[in-house]
Amino acid sequence: MQSRRLLAALKRSFAHVTLRKTSLNDQLPRQTISIGGEEDCVRLEVSGLERGLYFLSIKYTSDYPLAGPRVSAVRPEFETPDHIFTFIRRDRREFYGTVLIVDDIEALHFYPSRLPCNLQITDCSLRMINAFARDYIYGETFVRIKTFGAAWTWDRIKDETNQWFSRLLKGGRDNSYATWWRLYGRESEVQLAMQRKEMTQWSVNNPGANPLISMVMPVYRTRLHYLKRAVESVQAQTYPHWELCICDDASADQEISAYLNALASHDVRVKLIVHPENRHISAATNSALSLATGDFVGFLDHDDALEESALYHVVKTLRANPELDFLYSDEDVISADGQPLAPHFKPDWNYDLVRSINYVCHLLILRRELVIACGKLREGYEGAQDFDLVLRAGERIPRDRICHIPRVLYHWRAAEGSTAMDVASKPYAAEAGIKALTDHIRRCDLPAVAVHSEIPTAYRLRYQLPEPAPSVTIIIPTHNNLRVLRNCVDKLFERTDYPDFEALVVDNRSDDPETLAYLREIEGPHCRIIPYDAEFNFSALNNYAVQQCLSDVVVLLNNDTEVCNSDWLQEMVSHAVRPGVGAVGAKLFYAEDRIQHAGVLLGMGHDRVAAHAFKGCHKDEVGMLARTRLIQEYHAVTGACLAVCRDKYLEVGGLDDEHLSIAFNDVDFCLKLLDAGYLNVWTPYAQLYHFESYSRGYDVTEEKRKRFFRERDYMHARWGDRLRMDSYYNPNLTRDFDNFSLAWPPETT
Repeated sequence: MQSRRLLAALKRSFAHVTLRKTSLNDQLPRQTISIGGEEDCVRLEVSGLERGLYFLSIKYTSDYPLAGPRVSAVRPEFETPDHIFTFIRRDRREFYGTVLIVDDIEALHFYPSRLPCNLQITDCSLRMINAFARDYIYGETFVRIKTFGAAWTWDRIKDETNQWFSRLLKGGRDNSYATWWRLYGRESEVQLAMQRKEMTQWSVNNPGANPLISMVMPVYRTRLHYLKRAVESVQAQTYPHWELCICDDASADQEISAYLNALASHDVRVKLIVHPENRHISAATNSALSLATGDFVGFLDHDDALEESALYHVVKTLRANPELDFLYSDEDVISADGQPLAPHFKPDWNYDLVRSINYVCHLLILRRELVIACGKLREGYEGAQDFDLVLRAGERIPRDRICHIPRVLYHWRAAEGSTAMDVASKPYAAEAGIKALTDHIRRCDLPAVAVHSEIPTAYRLRYQLPEPAPSVTIIIPTHNNLRVLRNCVDKLFERTDYPDFEALVVDNRSDDPETLAYLREIEGPHCRIIPYDAEFNFSALNNYAVQQCLSDVVVLLNNDTEVCNSDWLQEMVSHAVRPGVGAVGAKLFYAEDRIQHAGVLLGMGHDRVAAHAFKGCHKDEVGMLARTRLIQEYHAVTGACLAVCRDKYLEVGGLDDEHLSIAFNDVDFCLKLLDAGYLNVWTPYAQLYHFESYSRGYDVTEEKRKRFFRERDYMHARWGDRLRMDSYYNPNLTRDFDNFSLAWPPETT
């Protein structure tokens, strides 16, 4: 109700936040125009307009819903239009958005739809947004526009506006991480005192049962006050059974040397070794490790800090599961003066994500015997020495001996020269990471090659297809709707570069003459048409189609999709044929270039069944831990584009056509694959547009809503606690939205 009142007030006051109106109607075509696809556009001259931020409104009539209308700026120095602005729909007859007019923009190109349609534009106008509204609503965004130019498009403006609305609806609360940390992250003095009391009582009742934790810290030419803060953060631990093992790697700084010598002489828990010459971080860490006598070893950088309760939570976790060998926690980045800047809220152990980026990072605690068995840190891998150790340790132990503690226990300081401030400060780190991954591939006998990703210090494993390439059947259910089907099938064959695939179009009672004629036209050696004469049941339809093919791999593909990159199928199949992998999902976009699917998270949304990760974020959004750009495991992926080996599909009984005819059948299927011992993988390197529900529509009728609720209730009855919390997510992040935003409060409190 509050939201509706606010939006109504904004709508009433809209006339007061805009200046004069400029009509562009004289440039519009007077007749109905035929749009053949995403390249067709209408040109609007704007060279005489004053520079500024404008509200653009386009009213229209169309015989078909517009898919992803957008506007681009035409600039003289560029051969092709740039700076795409996407729109949001006001209703079925109007789109509107915000565009920036700068001095060198001579025209706007309006691209109505990615799909064919017949269109009549009835009105087009621009209104300049006045300075008060611009600065009040958009805040610093417009300052960035003036600084960085039109690269700050409507997508970013809309994102920041949504955040502004969110703060307003929540009573003006500051949604920053600094506020979240103050409210929920840092434990109170009372809690810390209770932890110390608990540890003392435990020591009395269980003598000899307290693991000694050796924190190892290489030191080299850091600032003294950062070093002191790092040491003090260990000394302040509420868990008392620790030792601090330091190696001074020839810092050649008298103040640091004096401080470390005094520290070691006054605190018996501090051990010190000094290198006469600099041997770099791997050798220095190994020297510090040689001093360690603890059951477990932790790693601390010389300019970072532990949370006071860090080792308490580590030991508490070990008490609950004493067989653990490998523990890691969440962390955050802090400023030079210690102010919280940004969190790194991590998933539980996710091997494919670890192979893409060292998200484990800090705080890392390993059983000392495991570190020794791994050969400690290897010289020659400086910059990625911890990544190399994580990979080698992960190879030696099963998943159930690795534990993620979903609390911020480590503070990574964004000091000068630190990768927390600038990943480019250590360019050699990326090459060392490739070297570590290449060794890992060789040790694990993986059919893959490690290459750099577009994200600094992140990587991609390119899995190789076996020879000959596995045969693939792409199953496309359809019912009438020729425009959608034609776009899907034509683009599939135009853009797919794969040696052995066929399309299997399953016709579910189409009666449109044009659609039937098209089906006859495309039928041939590489495109089969089979009828399915029954009520629409997505699960039963796909199960029937899988029985009609003998290929190695099947791909479930909605007919309202469009292939983007030519190697999408090779990428998906290369993962599907991996021995331990079940289903493989792709990165899907809405027509307006926002993410529709980047994996499926369990226990999310209003129904607490599942939701798509990062849904609605811009296609170029990186996301927390760069997760929108990296290969990783998810518990489930969407059935709109899902690859799986045919024998694995049949092994788990396919989709549930009895209880889940429409909704959640893909989630249920993926969970069955998990129970059969397979992992489900999502890859961002297979990309498609998904014009969601263009073919079947949304569940808006009463009958469809009742069916949806039945299927939702079935999922809760069948999977129960499995939907409680997704281990590939994080309890410090909200389950109400799927954009990885903070939870207020988190479920860890």
